[in-house]
Amino acid sequence: MNKLRNVFLLLLPVFLFVGCIEDEKTGSGSCLMPGDELPDFSVISVDGKTLTKSDLEGKVSLLVFFNTVCPDCREELPVIQMIYDKYSGNEEFYLACVSVSEDMADIKSYWEINGLDIPCIVPENDTFAKSLGFSTIPHVFLFDRSVTVRYVYGDDPVASFESLSDAIDALL
Repeated sequence: MNKLRNVFLLLLPVFLFVGCIEDEKTGSGSCLMPGDELPDFSVISVDGKTLTKSDLEGKVSLLVFFNTVCPDCREELPVIQMIYDKYSGNEEFYLACVSVSEDMADIKSYWEINGLDIPCIVPENDTFAKSLGFSTIPHVFLFDRSVTVRYVYGDDPVASFESLSDAIDALL
């Protein structure tokens, strides 16, 4: 019994400080970094919405990859809602949350319970997320008008309203 307790106490800090990490590395290559251009893509959501690279061209764009059962994502989503509230009227700005491994019903329920109205894409599969190479969620990419990554935020720490807002303002 003491051995089990000791192992638990030894591993506890690991569990406390690790973000929402996928069991397998999400991506097949390296993660997009500042200075990288977003590759061409087309994502079809389960509700029929389509998101492509051309939707982002000419706009400052924020893509947020999340899952509502992830504690760090739950911390990040209210910040993303505040960003959406601040910039949703600006035609030069685009924001979308992209679900990772979650279905539309769960997201709709979470959005309703938490008063969120952020645009959300729920892909039929995780191919798009995997193509970007990240292994943790939340993962937030901020792109300039040429769809080049300018800022990347992960889960340690999650992005603050101030840091996102300042970065967006600098690019607009």
